[in-house]
Amino acid sequence: MPPTSLASSSWKDHGSPLLSRSPSGSSSSSSSARFGPRLRRKSRFPGVLSMAFLLGLVLLGSLGVARWSGQGETSEALHHRHASLDAAAMEKQLIHRHATTTTATTTTRSKALLDEVHHDTELEVLLPRVEETEEVVEVTEEVVEVVDPPSSAESPPPPAAAAAERESLGDYRRRKLDGYVALRREQCDEAGGWVSIDMARENLLNSYLYGNHSASYAHEERHLSMMTCGTEEAGGESGWQIYRLGPYVGTGGYDWHQTYVHPLPNMSSKAKFLTGKLCGPVSMTGEFLGYPPIYSHHVHTKVNGLEHVLESHGDTVCSEENGGKACYLHTYPEGLGMPYNTSDASEDYLSLDFLQIDKRDYPAPPMVFFQEIAIKWSSDEDLRPISTGMLHAKPSSSSPFATRMVAQRPSYTWNTGKWLVDGKVVISPEDQLPWFHAHRPYFKAMWAFAASPEDLGLTSDLLFKVDDQVNNLKPSDYDYVWTVDGAEDVVEALRARVGNSTAGLESLRCYLRSSDAEKILERVDATNSSSQFPEAWQQNWKGNLYDRAGEVHCKPWEFKKGDSYTIVTLNGVHDEMRNQSIATFQHQGFWLVYETTGPRKGPNFEAFGTFTSGEHLQYNVQSDYLKSVEDNGTVKWLADGVPLQEQYGGYFSNVSFASTPKDVMRDRMAKSFKHRYYDEARKQLDLRDGSEQA
Repeated sequence: MPPTSLASSSWKDHGSPLLSRSPSGSSSSSSSARFGPRLRRKSRFPGVLSMAFLLGLVLLGSLGVARWSGQGETSEALHHRHASLDAAAMEKQLIHRHATTTTATTTTRSKALLDEVHHDTELEVLLPRVEETEEVVEVTEEVVEVVDPPSSAESPPPPAAAAAERESLGDYRRRKLDGYVALRREQCDEAGGWVSIDMARENLLNSYLYGNHSASYAHEERHLSMMTCGTEEAGGESGWQIYRLGPYVGTGGYDWHQTYVHPLPNMSSKAKFLTGKLCGPVSMTGEFLGYPPIYSHHVHTKVNGLEHVLESHGDTVCSEENGGKACYLHTYPEGLGMPYNTSDASEDYLSLDFLQIDKRDYPAPPMVFFQEIAIKWSSDEDLRPISTGMLHAKPSSSSPFATRMVAQRPSYTWNTGKWLVDGKVVISPEDQLPWFHAHRPYFKAMWAFAASPEDLGLTSDLLFKVDDQVNNLKPSDYDYVWTVDGAEDVVEALRARVGNSTAGLESLRCYLRSSDAEKILERVDATNSSSQFPEAWQQNWKGNLYDRAGEVHCKPWEFKKGDSYTIVTLNGVHDEMRNQSIATFQHQGFWLVYETTGPRKGPNFEAFGTFTSGEHLQYNVQSDYLKSVEDNGTVKWLADGVPLQEQYGGYFSNVSFASTPKDVMRDRMAKSFKHRYYDEARKQLDLRDGSEQA
């Protein structure tokens, strides 16, 4: 029996079908600054920043960047910084202070669903109705032979998929986490497998910054420890490398615990591929803690300089029905893996950057917790290689943590970009592939299209500056939305516009929306400090709606190099949370795994998508993919060993690529964050290397 959330075999069964057409949605607002006319005059948005400053919202230092604008290749080195502390303070004070929450490669179980979806009636499938009151990514030149997976008729389903057929979605995910915990208990806890890492002696740059409930940002440096344990599954061909950091002591009131480590110690020398990850807070006894009490603002286990390859956020936890805390653990479908070389000569590396927040009511009993990061590996050289992609929306200049401001009332925003290689999206719903990151208290739905905005009828004349933000906050350069003011049905307005477009409804590939069975917000009752809640982490929870992952539904999605995609989101504060004065700074991150179908494996990448196809587009790629070489005094850029202009010049006319090698990442972190405890230890050990802060 399939899981309850996947029991139906068509998209329309996951939500109410649309009833009828309505006129094409357009809007006007005398109080808003209009987007379109200025765009038509300048072919880009007013006040577009230099890319150096823009990426400073996302990255933490200097990057190597290659860029051209259609007239030939040039290169430049840009220095970038992470979001400023002032911007971080803004998010802390305004976004969450009042809001206590916040192709087609398929596994056997999801294949039947996708086959039926593919033949469904698109008019009924597109845009399930969203109720206003819902509860709610040295050059290794690699030639890859792509082998099609065997069909179910040729071989039996993989064991995990077969087992998943017999259990609910939540039980399937909990079983995976239980297996991980059992292995950790046996080989780490009971067998004494934990090893403390002397980070100063091992030259692992690190910092732990704390900010209490009254602080505007994390600024107080505290000591940090890390221990690690390697486990192996039966047969010794796969296992987990586990890192546990802390201790952290939270007292509620939105206190910050911000941590950086570079590089992470390497995993087993057997590892040839990465096949999964786990990122979650744990108690002193190793029990995983959900949300509440701990809000995982971001947990970035960076792979070769990319932020969002092995990542987790505040909306990673699922609804209780669909797995709850078990959703901290993500694995790839069997037979797939991300190539990773653990040899000393390899340029592959891992870094860590995370922010955990104690969201309990202040004052709460001091709670001791740790952060656990685990990376699953495989030595099976026959795995088919995959890559990751994070399709972001281009952020505004003054918004914290690479966000855009969106309206309080229902409104649309979108971002577009182009695929870098031929490929197909890996679709495995039970493994949360793909998934979508957004701040759920003011997110309602997402749709992913295999088309450009222009071909979907999403034109710049629809866009206006945000005009209804709380606390009299003003929009910045890229804070535009389509509000569909006056429409009786906001979703119907989008459906009608896309339905009448060149690309049409058939260009829809994925969607996410909330329902009773697939919540993006889940109510959690308040707790107190009575004996009914004996552990500190159980006490002083606020009764509220809390962010949940929801479930992304997809049909097969194959693409060619240079093909366009567009991610559309419907935002707006949920009715039940309107009294919480939430400042609506929104992410728009469509995270996916893909297989390359061309002769070269595509890179792990992050794209910062724009409103229109003609604007400047920024890609960050893994550091072993984009490299510079010097030829007769001229710096040239290579993408997977091929000159950048030759690789992408025929597909892009206005694009930048950036990568962050291991030494650049270290320099960036050393310059950006306090690390005096690390420096003092290195000095005492007479191991100073010049990275110490003055």
